[in-house]
Amino acid sequence: MRSITRFATATIIILAGRTPTAAVAWAQGGPASDETVTRELDRLERSALTAPRLDERLYAPGFMTMHYGRKCDDCLSVPGVVARLVRIYHQSTEPRVRTLIVDLMGLQAETREATAFLTEVAKEPAAPTPVAARPGDDLAEPVQRLAVQRLCDLGADGKRALRALRAEGSVKEPTARATLAKLARTGFRPVSR
Repeated sequence: MRSITRFATATIIILAGRTPTAAVAWAQGGPASDETVTRELDRLERSALTAPRLDERLYAPGFMTMHYGRKCDDCLSVPGVVARLVRIYHQSTEPRVRTLIVDLMGLQAETREATAFLTEVAKEPAAPTPVAARPGDDLAEPVQRLAVQRLCDLGADGKRALRALRAEGSVKEPTARATLAKLARTGFRPVSR
């Protein structure tokens, strides 16, 4: 009876947004093992790159961030989530997956790693707007501009990086450069999402 109750509670935890791995481990009587979490992160990384549907490829980085990489009081922060997201970014040919990863970096607990990645993205040369982009579409905004905005969300590490980018003049994409100048005038305060 007790195991049925724990299983039912674990199901409710999953439905309430907790990680399935953590909920199942809790139902079995303990925390998720490092090996179990690593397997799940491996699966999510593969899914982000190889899933047949776009929604599945977008789901994986979001799930990885929300359940394993996010900075918050009751989150399980697992080292290496940013490195996995960076690998996905460099291997993916899907612009929406790449844009999502840049956007998720502002939420990461590994702020130094996220700052280093966003700094490199901000320095990338301007790319042509994808053919699929429409006004108001997330693809219409250059990832370099989004990287500059998300650096504001990373606290002191992000502000240091923004100051360095401004001093070096290394942001080449025009809208990202304009955003950096605007942020400098406001003291690099976070941009509302």
